[in-house]
Amino acid sequence: MLATDGSHLADALRAVQELPDLARCDDPAALLTDIEEPTPAQRPTVGALTATLDRARAEVEAATPDAPAITQGVVDEARLLGYRPLLAAALLLHGRALLGTDQPTAATAPLTEAVDLAIPAGDDDTAVEAYARLLLALPSDAHDVGMAGARPLQGLAARLERRDPFAVALLYNHIGVVEHRGGDVAAARAAWTRALELARAVDGAGAVELAWVRSNLALVTDDPAARARLHDEAEAVVRQRLGADHPLTLELALASAFAEPTTEATRQRLRGPCTRLATIHPERGGRVVECAYELAILDLAAGAPADAATSVALVLSPTLIGELDTTRVAIARAYAALLVGDAPTATAGFTALAAQRRPTATTLWFALLPAADIELGLAACARARGDRLGARAAASRAVGYLERAAASSSAPAVTRRLVWARAAGD
Repeated sequence: MLATDGSHLADALRAVQELPDLARCDDPAALLTDIEEPTPAQRPTVGALTATLDRARAEVEAATPDAPAITQGVVDEARLLGYRPLLAAALLLHGRALLGTDQPTAATAPLTEAVDLAIPAGDDDTAVEAYARLLLALPSDAHDVGMAGARPLQGLAARLERRDPFAVALLYNHIGVVEHRGGDVAAARAAWTRALELARAVDGAGAVELAWVRSNLALVTDDPAARARLHDEAEAVVRQRLGADHPLTLELALASAFAEPTTEATRQRLRGPCTRLATIHPERGGRVVECAYELAILDLAAGAPADAATSVALVLSPTLIGELDTTRVAIARAYAALLVGDAPTATAGFTALAAQRRPTATTLWFALLPAADIELGLAACARARGDRLGARAAASRAVGYLERAAASSSAPAVTRRLVWARAAGD
């Protein structure tokens, strides 16, 4: 039986908000598609399995821990049936379930297969949405691969704008994410601007998820007042529908905090929602590690070791569930040793990490940040043992990495670290 666990009531609220708009059934244009028809033998099973898929969708929207297992069962049944549009829809839902439970690597295969099946089956809606979600599941350094596939999907998207603005907005939102990771701020801004034009037309199903478009566009908006309005609008869309403690509300609050221009402002705004997310939504472990790690870096840069120790402990919390960033966790572990005065263990940890993460000429800007954090850790270890030359050398390497990152991105996370690294070399 498909049921929503009471402990996930906050997530279940999102499921209610995301139910399909029944008015769409009265729109002839929405019903006139070229989707492959089931055979007479398949038709009775298609109806029953579609109902099962709809019930599973509620589990996915709620991001329940058992959603991946439930959707895998639907995929298995759809595969036996052999009706491509239904199998593509089931694979898309399974990919969403995996993403919703913080398993992006595992989501890649079902989302890829969903695209591969949906296109020849004539299901443009599923193809575009599945590829949009695949972009988010790809490794952060897969810019060229992601954009190569996105270009033909934009052709399909052009046919969908009136019928399914949600899928098209989602595609452009995630194209913006990929372009921003690749350092092309202008392309990211253009994609997010297009996504927002479409997102404003979506009400009901999808509106909550598309709140992220506003926060993303704020990342590349120079005017502080306009940036604040975008963040406020994003949070309002989610808060009104889901409440203050829903994970999406908290994650949008984190995005707003990350965008603050100063270290102290970010520290003040980040700590509350990050701690709250870890406490009541440990299944969002990947996001908790991301925010707690950044908070630890901010605490260290601010010269607040007690706060840094608390933030590092949050990164290393054994209660977190999901696909955690192993590099951030390893760096946090080395900083934890340093903060309790165990400089030899910290030095060994940072030295091993530096050897593993040494940047090359082609390292992307965001991957330069952990490399700089490692060097700043080595600088602190050197100072702890009275090695001023060693501290300056490590801080100089950090500055070099961050100056390279700053050449590609004006993200506050880069500029904040650069101020810290330059001070560490004095």
